[in-house]
Amino acid sequence: MKRAEASNKAVMPSQTIEGLQRVLEFEKWPLKELFIPGFSPKTVLTSSIAGYTLEHETLLPVNASWVGRRYFYSQPESRSALALTVIVGQQSAKDAAQGLVLQLFYTEMHSEPHVNFSAPPFGDVTIYRDPQSKQTIAFIRNNVGISIDNYSSGRKPLDLERIAKEVDLRLQGSKTVPALGDHPDSPRITRFEPKSQTVHPGERTDLEIEVKDNHPPLQYQFQVENGSYNLDPKQNDRWYFRAGPAKGEAELTLTIVNEINLMAVRQLSITIA
Repeated sequence: MKRAEASNKAVMPSQTIEGLQRVLEFEKWPLKELFIPGFSPKTVLTSSIAGYTLEHETLLPVNASWVGRRYFYSQPESRSALALTVIVGQQSAKDAAQGLVLQLFYTEMHSEPHVNFSAPPFGDVTIYRDPQSKQTIAFIRNNVGISIDNYSSGRKPLDLERIAKEVDLRLQGSKTVPALGDHPDSPRITRFEPKSQTVHPGERTDLEIEVKDNHPPLQYQFQVENGSYNLDPKQNDRWYFRAGPAKGEAELTLTIVNEINLMAVRQLSITIA
């Protein structure tokens, strides 16, 4: 969670990503519009990463249509390490595919990618950065995109294909649903309101937040216009809004993400008078 007052906006290099999509023949991908209700490698990966420790995980910047999270595993004695990125499309498989391409761009997959959607070894579409070295393997299965990157410095090669196979088998074994909106595994924001609907420039008002979820812990992400947000250092579960200097309407968007990378979104407005 963020501990300092902040406002946030993401900038994406769309023209370059569109170029990568053309190289990957993105519009030809045979995407399947049945939803896998969330995925996390923390509870399902066993044999392929036996002996590896999950060092840390990072929730990717908030997006309206997909959730992304990066898991970093290591095995210090063998100097082996890998990053496994999960993208879960919340509204369509194309959302997950676009999120996956974005992550491939940021990990420099655009250098010499090879795509296979006629007979993919994993998922509905498989992408290799380099089919010979296989240092990065990415694929999409239904609405879940996966990217596995090798960060090992030891001499023993890391078998990314074994990991990709185990992940894909887990995804194939998941029950699919026609939509995620009302799925019981999705979080629900039952209340998102300001304590004061009207504030003066620079003033603070607490945010009343209530959530129902079956897969904790939860991650909170905010987007704010005309103000900032923060956690009260004296109350760990108390978020508040700080009004900006200009009068008008402040827009806040709250995104809740649970442990299996499903999300809920609510918005509110506060008048700065």
